[in-house]
Amino acid sequence: MTTGLMFLLLMAVVLVVLVVVAKWPVSLSLAATSVLILLLAGDGGLHVDKLVEGMFGYLDVGLVLIAAMVFMKIIEANGLLAELTRAIIVAFGRSPLQLLIALTVVIMFPGMITGSCTASVLGTGAIVAPILVELGLPLIVAGAFISSAAVYGMIAPPVNVLVMTIGGGIDLPYIGFELPLLLSSLPLAIFTSLFLGYRHVQRDKLALVIERSRAEGGAGSFALYLPLIVVFILMVGPKAFPTWFPDPRLPLTFLIGALLALFTGKRVNPLSCAREGVREILPVIG
Repeated sequence: MTTGLMFLLLMAVVLVVLVVVAKWPVSLSLAATSVLILLLAGDGGLHVDKLVEGMFGYLDVGLVLIAAMVFMKIIEANGLLAELTRAIIVAFGRSPLQLLIALTVVIMFPGMITGSCTASVLGTGAIVAPILVELGLPLIVAGAFISSAAVYGMIAPPVNVLVMTIGGGIDLPYIGFELPLLLSSLPLAIFTSLFLGYRHVQRDKLALVIERSRAEGGAGSFALYLPLIVVFILMVGPKAFPTWFPDPRLPLTFLIGALLALFTGKRVNPLSCAREGVREILPVIG
């Protein structure tokens, strides 16, 4: 057995033991395994430079995820997500087909901008779940509806962590993936949601859901939607007009949106939102 193969097998064994037996997080297990292999395979030194170079290779991806999750937590706390869901129900609620498609996109939205399906489930998924049950979907079907839409949201653009990770490893810029990712996620998401939920929708309950949504809202001013509009413009502008529209890149785009959201809607604690967002996205970043 060659030395390289021996160290590869040792690395695999140590990683499995730490993850499966010791129940360590995957990110911490990978880091510990890397340190062990460096000590055994090297000249006895820790070679901190190798660890730093490896981790900093994905610094841009980590910044995108942190900024996106902070933005999501702030617009969730200031009421934008709830108001957006309410407005969509009022606009599309008279057609079960249109309503289920719109709710699918709403659930996908947090995953699309954070690259994490957890953000979709805990964000808009928690808002949409009671609505799906009220429409007549059984609990298990509503759960499957939200879970599938969240996974497709994780795949959809503008942020796909898997593609970013692969690109970072082979020095491939994250450019031009929007259309392929959209075509590989949105049609399947809509089909899956309709397949799961359409037959369970009770049409006699649509009017009740619409009226309740109208009674709950009504305060959706333009200012409340401003952060979402600005983020959309900053994402689309550089691609639509590359010669004169400067590209702020995704981390700054999300931070600008988060800053605007602090002055619209309900008053929020930015530090608390930032801590909660980083805590949720930390396993993905790791």
